[in-house]
Amino acid sequence: MSHTRTLTLLCVLLLPTLLSAHLSPEVIQERLPQKLKDHDAESVLRELPLLSALCEEPARDPLTLHRLLCSTLRKRLQMNISSAHILQLQTLPSADSQELTVKVPLDIEVELKMLLVKDMIKLQVSMEAQASIREEVTDSGEKRLVLGACSSSEENLHLNPKDNVLFLVRPAVNKVMSLLTPVLPKLVKRQLCPVIEAAVQDLRGDIQQSETFFPPIDKPESPVEPKKLEVAS
Repeated sequence: MSHTRTLTLLCVLLLPTLLSAHLSPEVIQERLPQKLKDHDAESVLRELPLLSALCEEPARDPLTLHRLLCSTLRKRLQMNISSAHILQLQTLPSADSQELTVKVPLDIEVELKMLLVKDMIKLQVSMEAQASIREEVTDSGEKRLVLGACSSSEENLHLNPKDNVLFLVRPAVNKVMSLLTPVLPKLVKRQLCPVIEAAVQDLRGDIQQSETFFPPIDKPESPVEPKKLEVAS
């Protein structure tokens, strides 16, 4: 009998916690990848204009040298993304369960073709986009998903040659990688974040049709005494 009372009391104590879970990480991980696929997110990544973005980046060197570098790159370097994949999403709920941080890991391969260099040089890029999703309540009482901040940073960027690079070519490859390091996060934010926002909007439409994602939270005016389970003798 004592065990039954303890179990009943535990269920009552846990009930408010369960009902306060407004956002479901499991549902985001299950449904958002398909929405990103529906919006051709990986195709958007494969079409990132790397070479153009390099010349658009604010010059760290003197302006004349920067222009000369851009002109040289355009004449002597071909650069494109040969493959881009979105890996399994990671979700981190906030302390109050009102917001989710969604990490979108990216696996990208960049191909470089340099003048007078016979072999194609491949660079492996590992990085991520990070977005926050929260719930808002409209004036009419309708709950909806809203995309908060969306960004990408150099901190989570890893850029390395996939294969061994010839000693004579290594300085040029290192220079290209140093130029790509600040550019890639900005490109991902500019090109991929709008796709993530569109995917969240689509997901919001699906969620509005499902009451299981946002369980109703009804706080009783007075505490309800749990019924005791009778154990048959």
